[in-house]
Amino acid sequence: MEILGFVVKPEELAPLPQPAPETFFQTVKITYSKAEGAPESVSVDTDLFSKPLSHAEACLKSWTLRFDNEDHKFHLGECLVERVELVEDNKKVRVTGKLGIRDDSGDWDDSYSGEMEILVIGISSGT
Repeated sequence: MEILGFVVKPEELAPLPQPAPETFFQTVKITYSKAEGAPESVSVDTDLFSKPLSHAEACLKSWTLRFDNEDHKFHLGECLVERVELVEDNKKVRVTGKLGIRDDSGDWDDSYSGEMEILVIGISSGT
């Protein structure tokens, strides 16, 4: 191949640089209102990311949990991010969280409310 009068072999050409992956952040909130029974799983989707993602993770930023009726002795609470998945052509992330509380009766029989604030971290594919 000749470039500007110079003979260049294809193996001597440097590869074109690829766009670097970008990192995006979004916060989503899951709200539990008057839930009852065992810890409940709820899913929520992020807003659209500006680029398709190749990978996503999520971490718990904050949470609140309370009994709805009279005072109870707190015995056990459960709050976790269960699942993170790419949806809608990899431009959204679906996060599933689980929240629950029970008193010392040993049963999940009291009404409770709470919120989970979850930070979603998306990595673009670099294209």
